Amino acid sequence: MIIITIILSLSFLLSWYVIKRFYKTKHNYWNLKGIPYLTPSFPFGNFQNPLKLKKSSHLHLQDIYNQLKLKGAKIGGMYVGTMPSLLLIDPNIIKKVCVQDFQYFMDRGVHCDEINEPLSAHLFALSGQKWKNLRVKLTPTFTTGKMKIMFDILMECAKVMVQKMNDETKINSDLDIKEIVACFTTDVIASAAFGIESNSFDENSQFRFYGRKLFVNTPARLFRVFFLQFYPNFAKKLGLTVFEKDINDFFMKSVKDMIEYRESTNFRRNDFFQILLDLKNSKDKEQNLSVNELAAQAFVFFTAGFETSSTTMQFALYELSKHPEIQQKAREEVLNVLQKSNGEINYEILAEMKYLTQIIEETLRKYPPLPFLNRKCLKEYFVPECNVTLDEGTRIMISLFGLHYDEEYFPNANEFNPERFNEINKPKIPPFAYLPFGDGPRVCIGLRFGMMQSKLGLALILKNFRFTLSEKTIEPLGFHKNNFLLSPEHTIYLNVLKL
Repeated sequence: MIIITIILSLSFLLSWYVIKRFYKTKHNYWNLKGIPYLTPSFPFGNFQNPLKLKKSSHLHLQDIYNQLKLKGAKIGGMYVGTMPSLLLIDPNIIKKVCVQDFQYFMDRGVHCDEINEPLSAHLFALSGQKWKNLRVKLTPTFTTGKMKIMFDILMECAKVMVQKMNDETKINSDLDIKEIVACFTTDVIASAAFGIESNSFDENSQFRFYGRKLFVNTPARLFRVFFLQFYPNFAKKLGLTVFEKDINDFFMKSVKDMIEYRESTNFRRNDFFQILLDLKNSKDKEQNLSVNELAAQAFVFFTAGFETSSTTMQFALYELSKHPEIQQKAREEVLNVLQKSNGEINYEILAEMKYLTQIIEETLRKYPPLPFLNRKCLKEYFVPECNVTLDEGTRIMISLFGLHYDEEYFPNANEFNPERFNEINKPKIPPFAYLPFGDGPRVCIGLRFGMMQSKLGLALILKNFRFTLSEKTIEPLGFHKNNFLLSPEHTIYLNVLKL
């Protein structure tokens, strides 16, 4: 028995020694490259235990950005477990990666599995020629003409939101503003992307239920995402998916049901879904989309469209509630512009609300919904500024919180100041220091739709209501640790008064 114990102990010690040596060897990568880096720790490198986060990942990445910049680094090395990743600091190098030398960094390097999780094979995640082909097909979807056509859909949903707020203020002046604007954006995207009236303000709405569930990151999901992101081949062999089966089943069924309805009745509607359906049924075989491809694009339009816009609106209203002088100036602009159209909002009138655009842009600076960008180096690439060659497969990260709160680019960065984006100051912002939608060929394809949606919702709220921060809102405002998209740690309540 003693011998067995000794053997087991020695085996354990030997295994532990081998593992530690393995990590030490892997963690020497950036040192050998001569790139500034932060010393990693075992076993998660420079990142946190994904199942026991101390702070949100984007704030953690901002800390890494600040530490590397203090070292004078233009790029900096870090590790996710044993995997080396490169954080870009210098906006000029970011420009090269996103635009000038895009052919080296075309892919995001995020999870995409057409077999185990067909809904993951969407424009955001696809790589290589598949991404190129789909981008060409979908780019005409978001032209000015298409935006005007879909504006009526947005307007109908916005009117429902205003009526709901009217009803709520008669009962309780303290409103959960995220739930209000999230129901609005869910209605918009469900209608535009799926052709379905989701009735999100109804507590039994299926779309609102699954919309919430999409962004509740359980420990099990975080565990799966960690492996899918950093050990993708192994994760795919295990058949891991980001989202649970019922979420995938619900959205796939919604798409298939709508396809069957429209094709069997020859029903047509001016929405995003119709554009996808026309591609599916195109006589040009090069334009065709399969049912799974169509479903994936509708799914990403829904997930990216409703949550990012509602988050932007929520944080904008939070800041306006804390800055009544900015709120009033915005309200006066809305009312003055609406006088030209007898109080009616249309696409052209909305475009004239310049100060409201500045408010949204400053909100996106302080609260970028997707707080970091990913790229993957597809072939060896020489960085002349640092006299270093990146290896094929190197993972690239860009911290938007690092850039957007960098005092070099945005003095008094913690202050909410829409004047940063007026006609005089905006051109002074260094290119690629402000990236709420990314940039280059992989810039967010729906940015104009998202801006239109957020702007319309804010314009109607400002027109009809005055609001202040409720005492129920917990400050200082923290951020949720487990969410990949930015979200507040606690509910934001506003005291809303009907005008």
